[in-house]
Amino acid sequence: MNERAIQDEIRKLIPQRPSFNPKLLLLLLIPMAVFILSCDSGGSKSDRNLPQEDTLVTTSPPNKQDTTEGSSSKEPDAEDSAPNKPAAEGSSSNKPAAEGPPQPVEIRQSKGVKSNTPIEVIDFKGLKEGQFLVDLNMKSQCYNVDGDLEAIVDLDEKKIYVSKYRHFSSTSKNDQDKVEGDGTKEIKSKSDDFSKIKLELKGNKLELTQLSNACGNYNLTLLPSSWEPLDDLTIHTRRSKWKVVGDSITVFDFPSSTQKYFVHVIMKSGCYGVNGSVIAIIDLKEETIKTLKYRHFASKNDNDEVEGNGTKEISSKSDAYSKIKLELSGKKLILTQSSSACGGMLMLLPSFAREYTE
Repeated sequence: MNERAIQDEIRKLIPQRPSFNPKLLLLLLIPMAVFILSCDSGGSKSDRNLPQEDTLVTTSPPNKQDTTEGSSSKEPDAEDSAPNKPAAEGSSSNKPAAEGPPQPVEIRQSKGVKSNTPIEVIDFKGLKEGQFLVDLNMKSQCYNVDGDLEAIVDLDEKKIYVSKYRHFSSTSKNDQDKVEGDGTKEIKSKSDDFSKIKLELKGNKLELTQLSNACGNYNLTLLPSSWEPLDDLTIHTRRSKWKVVGDSITVFDFPSSTQKYFVHVIMKSGCYGVNGSVIAIIDLKEETIKTLKYRHFASKNDNDEVEGNGTKEISSKSDAYSKIKLELSGKKLILTQSSSACGGMLMLLPSFAREYTE
């Protein structure tokens, strides 16, 4: 056997390397490439939401949860986020405004002060215009007796209109005749029993001062009190002129858009200068006056009788001092003095009405 034949036999015994086939290689690579691309595009769930490279991502800290009802979700600024400072003695507390009809704002109790030392009652939260109902409670250290005063403060006119006044230790709610300067920016009690007081409007600040104390160097304290705005949903009326028997006074001219009103009407009889008041619900649609409280002139009772309650016209059952009639005529509430025990006239004192919802 020659050499060439021997080499051929050896090659048969050795496993031969398969020859290179490019088509076969391509068929193998394509499925692998598809698999790799599908893995990259899908990825794991945790990787899918990651920002892509070179993408600018800006994040801001989440807003703190605000538990105050009706408050904005924006970040508070430095001033808002600082803790509230304690209110000054006698000043109103800094409570968030409630939604809906205005609610009375608390006036905190003051320290006891000597005569001629003013107590800043309220600054009306910096407001310089508008009308406000103020209800003040006071205590004289002279025998520790109380007094109270309700007034409408008109910042537009810079005037104080007294609607109720009870001097210290008095059992009457009709001490308005014991006030000097009603309808001006400064009122004083005529009486100096226990304490003589002054209420003064200085700019937009209301100040209470004890002018004298019958027991000597004793204090006056402003007790917890309140104030509230007479806002756009509220109608208020100022003091009227004196009217003779039979003359009518328009108390309120209600807007047609409102069906029901809560009213507080305060009157003064020229017969001995005594006051009376009516608190009622006015239903314009049904044309009815439903009396909740009636206090006749010089009475100490809030539940004096009226005739015609629940109709469009009510009148006082008593004719002591003055007999009055309150009538609903269309959108107007009319007050008339039917008779006077001593020929005196009748005056409407500052009163107010507010939209009523059951």
